[in-house]
Amino acid sequence: MDIFKNFIWLLIILYLVKKLNLASIKLKREEKENFDNRFQEYVVVNYAKFKNKYNYLIKSKNLEIENLIYSFLIYENYKHGYLYNYFKDTKNKIFKKESNYGILNIKSDHFITNEEGIVILKEQLENKLKRIKKSSREEDLKKLINEKYKESKDYKEIKKIYNIIQEFNQNNNN
Repeated sequence: MDIFKNFIWLLIILYLVKKLNLASIKLKREEKENFDNRFQEYVVVNYAKFKNKYNYLIKSKNLEIENLIYSFLIYENYKHGYLYNYFKDTKNKIFKKESNYGILNIKSDHFITNEEGIVILKEQLENKLKRIKKSSREEDLKKLINEKYKESKDYKEIKKIYNIIQEFNQNNNN
């Protein structure tokens, strides 16, 4: 009889462990979905904010370059934020050394504003696009992103932001 009781308890414990594992997996999946939704909202809100603020500078004949610049802006803003850039730029202005300036972290030996950084980056991307061999759109995009960001983690994040912007534009144009 004791063996039977122990067996029943063992089954109950195994059942509870399995249920807890399933609940844990479901919770992790929901957290990931919530993060993805929040990130998508963050991208769209910042896209609208930057488009309203810098559209006159970013406007380009090439929509890929335009969306890519917005992707860079959103990525850098997500990575560092306004206060970080403000203090970094102020420190660099005081010490007057070559550093990265503005929201886009453009390397310069003198202070440049966000607007000047956007113009510089736009020119760099347009020149790079003219120089690279036209291959698939995906490869061209990868080359343009790798012009500024060398790490694959950065590429994946920027590509994700770029895709959200493209999807948003397509949904609003239809």
